[in-house]
Amino acid sequence: MPEFRYTVLDAAGRRRRGRLRAADAEEAELSLRRAGLYVLEVAERNGEAWWKREVTLFGGSIKTRDFAVFCRQFATLVRAGITLLDSLRILAAQTESKPLRSALEKAAAQVAQGWPLSEAAARDPKAFPPVFVSMIRAGEAGGNMEGALDRLARYFERSHFTREKIRAALTYPTIVGVVAVAVTVFLLVRIVPTFVSMFQSYHVAMPLPTRIVIGVSHAAKACWWLLLLAVLALVGLHRLLVRRPGYRRLADRLLFQLPVIGQMLRTLLMAEMARTMSSLLSSAVPMTQVLHLTGQVVRNTVVSDTLRQASERLQVGGALSESLRSNRLIPPLVSEMVAIGEQTGELDFVLQRLADFYEVEAEVQADRLKSTLEPVMIVVLAVVVGTIVLSVILPSFRLLQSLQ
Repeated sequence: MPEFRYTVLDAAGRRRRGRLRAADAEEAELSLRRAGLYVLEVAERNGEAWWKREVTLFGGSIKTRDFAVFCRQFATLVRAGITLLDSLRILAAQTESKPLRSALEKAAAQVAQGWPLSEAAARDPKAFPPVFVSMIRAGEAGGNMEGALDRLARYFERSHFTREKIRAALTYPTIVGVVAVAVTVFLLVRIVPTFVSMFQSYHVAMPLPTRIVIGVSHAAKACWWLLLLAVLALVGLHRLLVRRPGYRRLADRLLFQLPVIGQMLRTLLMAEMARTMSSLLSSAVPMTQVLHLTGQVVRNTVVSDTLRQASERLQVGGALSESLRSNRLIPPLVSEMVAIGEQTGELDFVLQRLADFYEVEAEVQADRLKSTLEPVMIVVLAVVVGTIVLSVILPSFRLLQSLQ
């Protein structure tokens, strides 16, 4: 009997991994569901040696833009009366994303064998996110696949549009920062040593600013590899420690406390949380499952812990707004709007409006951050370059005086 690896969510929303033996993957998934677990992935354990396994290092992930386009085209084809199987085959043939094409071909083959689309998508969690699987499953159960696909298309389009706006706003400051670092390194490594050798040949006394810049120049030339190793070590240590819940929770809280970036990050997270919950609730996904999936999509321990506590309170008759109020890092507007949605019975509509508000707010904050960073980075660049130029000019005056 083959052995299968599985990834599930338990009743508390915690991710669990393990192995079990079953006749096939369908039987393994059925046994996990009977145990009250939400199945994220079930895959047969491969006994091949690690060096024989196929590994994708680059280009293996599906971009949000490609997935958003796929959802919109999928909804259009289904609305036109084309079957799910034919739609999957058409989209697999025309998409330019190789990972997405492979995933669609695999899903189409399983649907052709009689599998529901939600089950076929659930078998490939790297290509199809849990939100997609849950909304497709709800559409299949309610007989409204067209509506589920429309909501998915809007969800991923809005997510992609918001991220692109933020990325576009931060592109110019990023370019200025890279240019500033490159110019500084070039001046320290190439220009300054040339003038230093000339000054030393004429035995010119170096002023304090020049001696400081010369010291930095020597350190940059002699210890650049040490600085590079230090940066790589810090990055590696962070990626290693971020897997620990305590460190991840501390890092997420510290990000929220940053002056401008922290506020924008919190706004983006609130928009993503509200948009995800609204889309899932509109598809008639159960509330406890909505909270589990939203916590998984947001990928922030502050929000995930709050939603997990909300799920626990819901099971004993509590309200979502109460859990949101208990976390000081969640804006009061969110808890108050959720309370209104709970009282009126239109929580999905309220969350949709809340997501629209926070997405617009995130764009405004990104523009504000861009307008703030641009002059600051230009001033910093001017100060750094000006200091280096001044360190070269001061000894030049002394050299001219000595030659006279």
